[in-house]
Amino acid sequence: VDLAAMLAEPNTISICSLKEKIVAVYQIPPVSSAKGHRSEDWSGKQMWKGNVKIMVENSVTCKI
Repeated sequence: VDLAAMLAEPNTISICSLKEKIVAVYQIPPVSSAKGHRSEDWSGKQMWKGNVKIMVENSVTCKI
């Protein structure tokens, strides 16, 4: 949290919309059939794993 930025805008309202401890991000492969995407096809293509917090500020800005 940038305290200096928060003090510069005293009317900022921040709401935590989502907080997850373990999140995995996968590279989505090209669609291989008319059935669309299947999570079984994504094995081994994990790009990132970690904590995620989604914050909404003033009902306008979303920070991940």
